[in-house]
Amino acid sequence: MKNILTNKKIFFTFLFAVLSLFITFNIVFAVTAYPYKSIISQPDGTKCNAYFKGD
Repeated sequence: MKNILTNKKIFFTFLFAVLSLFITFNIVFAVTAYPYKSIISQPDGTKCNAYFKGD
């Protein structure tokens, strides 16, 4: 009986860890792009305006 309870505890701990990982990844990668122009500096010193595109 003790072995079954230990296996259930390990299973639910692992399940909780995996679900937490997936929820965290979905939250982290769902970021909107900055909607305004940004000034980008090129390696040679010139500057240009750019829009970022994304989610």
